[in-house]
Formats: sequence, structure tokens, C-alpha cells
Amino acid sequence: MTECFDTDVPPVDWTSVNKALPTTQDPEARQKRKELFKSLDDNNSKSLTLKEVQGGVEEALGYHIKATSMIPVIKELTPAINSAFKMAKDLGSQTKLSDKTESSSKIDMGKPKSKPKLIGVGSKKAKIAGSVDKKEFHGFLVAFKFYLEVAQIFEEIDNGNEDDQTLSLREVKKHAHKLLAFDIDDAKMAEKFKGVEAWTPKMKFLEFADWLLSSRCDALELELDDSDDEEVQYEAAASAMKKKAVPLSKMGKKSEVNQVQVQQIFKDWDTDGSGGISEDEMMSVMMELDPSFTEKQVKDLFSRADANQDGMIDIEEFFTFLFSPPKDAGATKTR
Repeated sequence: MTECFDTDVPPVDWTSVNKALPTTQDPEARQKRKELFKSLDDNNSKSLTLKEVQGGVEEALGYHIKATSMIPVIKELTPAINSAFKMAKDLGSQTKLSDKTESSSKIDMGKPKSKPKLIGVGSKKAKIAGSVDKKEFHGFLVAFKFYLEVAQIFEEIDNGNEDDQTLSLREVKKHAHKLLAFDIDDAKMAEKFKGVEAWTPKMKFLEFADWLLSSRCDALELELDDSDDEEVQYEAAASAMKKKAVPLSKMGKKSEVNQVQVQQIFKDWDTDGSGGISEDEMMSVMMELDPSFTEKQVKDLFSRADANQDGMIDIEEFFTFLFSPPKDAGATKTR
């Protein structure tokens, strides 16, 4: 197990990883995901083998050049890719067994018929037959990032003390805040280490990863791509709105040009000069900007932008919404 991790190294470069392996549901990320899939599909078979995924992911992450690796915390990617590949295949199987239509994009991992497992950790022996299609590829990316998150947390906890690749209750408790996003509290820690002295090393990475995955099952959703589910529709509408409202959004919130422009847009949208944008005002503006927007889309956009749910979008909420990144599938607060 020890050989699978680097110690005393920088954390995962999540910005670069998210850019190289996009998992969000906005149109730009979905297009990049399709292009990545196509680039890995050497035989144009419309599906990817484990070998194709292995080589493609390593190249995308710069892992073949250690100096530029985006995930220095892990020495060996094979176990991570094997695990994510298996989980993506299981996701596809659950979809077929549940008679889901192709338009269904999310599988609730809270009540699976069989819990997904992180397999082959610390071993290159695991052989996984079959392939993943374009839709299952998204599930693979989400699962792969989850593995990286867990690996990073494990190393951060383990490096604090003995660095023996085995965690004790004392080590875990010192980093309890890192586990809150996985719904693990003091009671669950005590139960997990029941009967073991607090300073005694007990938990290796595979058990730790499975523990986090099990606890987070109700929150973790592996997604199938190319769907028309609600989140996809929302991200498409949000992306369209932001492009129409702030053409230079990529320059960021701190750009003086953007600040002036957004302030002017806010004043224009706040037609009654109340200091806030109401749902009716937003509805009127969005329908004028793009008649293809539906009433439901605008209501959803308004609801998410109105962070404090007071029925008005103030200038700070407006700024935050326009420059907020798309939701990253599988992400946790640990980043």
C-alpha cells in the first residue's frame, strides 16, 4: 500500500484537474468531455477500454511527466483508474437493470442494489473486462475525482503524525473537519474505531475510502452524460444567461471592466429602482434577451441567485451568481 502514495508533497491541483477532466453539466464542459472521449476512442468503437482510459487520463493529467503532474499525492494511477472504471460500469449496469431511459442522467447511489466498491487499491493485478460508453465516461470521471479527493484527505491526515499509511482514531479526530462533507461526525468515528485504542493505527486506505464512500452514498451521484435532466437544463440556461449578461465573464469578478458592466446591467434590470431585482423583473429581461427561455428556467435561475431567499437579488448576489463556476459533480467542501 505504501508505494501507491507520495508523502510530503503538494496537494492535488484541482483547478488543472477540473480543466483537464471536466465533470460539470454546463455546455462548454459537456462539449470538452465529448471531445476528450473522442480523442481516447482510438478505434472509433463508441466505447473506451480500460487501456484507452488509462493512457488518456495519464496524458491529460501530465502524469507521464512527473514534474508537471497535477496529482503529486499519488505515485500510481492504475488503482484509481481501475476503481473508477469499475464504478462507471456498475453504474451502467444499474441503469439497465432499472429499465432507465437514455434520458436519465443520475443514479441515486443512496439505495443501490449493491454498493459500489473501490477495487484494486494498491494492486495492479485487477483485470477489468469490458468498456464504458460516452454516457458512462462521465460516471468514470466523477468516480475518479472522488478517489483523488479521498486519497488527498488520507495523506493529509496520515502525514500529520506517524505517516505509516494507517490511520488511528486520534489522527482522524484531529482532522474531523475534513470529513464533515462526507457526513462523518464524532459518533461515526467512535463507532468505526470501537474497541481500538485511540492511538492504535487501524485503518488503511482501502477501508478509509470505502468508509467515506459508504457514508456519502446518499450525496454521491455518478452521472450518465448526454441527458436532459434538470441539472443539465439549469446549467445550460445559466451559461446562456451569463454570456448574454457578461460577455467578458472569463476576465473574472475582479476585472474593473466587468465590475462597471455588471453594475450597469444590475441598474438596467432593476427597472423600478428598488435596489434589487425581483423575479418579475428577471423574467421580463430574460424573455427579452432570449425568447426561448421558459418560465421554469427563469424561476430556477432566480431561486438559485437569490441566496438569502428574500425574494430579491441584491447587487452582491448578482455578482456572485454571474461569476459562480458550474457545479462540479462529485465535489466536496474539502477542496
